[in-house]
Amino acid sequence: MHQNQALWKKCYSLASRIHTLKPWQWMHEDDTFVIRVPSGRTYFMSIMGAGGEFPGIIAYEGPEAFHDFLDLQDYDDILPPEAILTIPHMMLYWSEKKELMPEEKSLMKEVRFSASGKNGWPRLDRTVPGFVPALPEDSFLEEMVIALEQTLNVAARAEAEENLLWPGDPEAGNYLLCECIEKEGVLTWYDKEYALPEKIQIAPAEPDSDLVRSLAKLQEKKMILQMDLRMLPAPVKDGVHTPYFPWIIMLVEKKRGMVLHFKLLTPLPDLQHMLSTLQVCLLESLRAANCRPQTLEVHNPLLAYHLEPVNNRIPFGLRFVESMKSLDEAFDSLISSMEQTNPW
Repeated sequence: MHQNQALWKKCYSLASRIHTLKPWQWMHEDDTFVIRVPSGRTYFMSIMGAGGEFPGIIAYEGPEAFHDFLDLQDYDDILPPEAILTIPHMMLYWSEKKELMPEEKSLMKEVRFSASGKNGWPRLDRTVPGFVPALPEDSFLEEMVIALEQTLNVAARAEAEENLLWPGDPEAGNYLLCECIEKEGVLTWYDKEYALPEKIQIAPAEPDSDLVRSLAKLQEKKMILQMDLRMLPAPVKDGVHTPYFPWIIMLVEKKRGMVLHFKLLTPLPDLQHMLSTLQVCLLESLRAANCRPQTLEVHNPLLAYHLEPVNNRIPFGLRFVESMKSLDEAFDSLISSMEQTNPW
């Protein structure tokens, strides 16, 4: 028996009401509003479905997660769809019953929930960056229920009030904030104007002095290399850690399309720790190539961000490009080969 039965029953009931309301018929993905729950956490709510994609409700966990979503929109023609799995969020969506996971079916049976309509079965999961989405637990489930209650309220009002979601001066671009006061277990909600704080810029690590010296010793060659960091599609389920997606960093010679080096990475203990190792991975890759290239092309803004400090100390022609055909072909070939042996 699931310990959060009452919360799940309420969650599924709210999900059915939202599905019946269909707020995506008058709200768009960028009609974002903010909900601050009693714990003080803020969720940035986005409603999908207006553009023809499948309907859903996404709750981005805090202003930094929302900034990451805005960055994802800016690079939507460059970053792959799975980039959303690097942003902490919860998502409610609907599917056919046959698509439910066994855990979801068991949970719905426990709370005696049955959906109306073929595609009306609600599904809720939480994404921790780098890990396989899973059912939210404890405080996150409780807070998502609160967020869904307010989503129903805001969506219904937004249909009637044209400027509800964009309060104050239109030039300021502020958001609607729903905030509550709790008294004797009862939540009273108020509308406020919310100004999104500036994104916290965390400087990438300064390159290790030994790394810089090692790079300086490598011979510079007139060649163009391509490097990329990508998440692999098959999750690791080792029975020890929460299932996670492995990553690969790959170095390819552009002219011949030859793979010079690749390394599998894991988001353990978390994705930020993995990203902190990228400079060392760069050194290992260039050592394997036994050279410093005249130009190193990268396609991933995140990779460029972490490699820039090294390039400033020992230039290797770091250049951001919008496409990398040679690396794409090498990556597809490598993935095909790895799927046959399935090392993870």
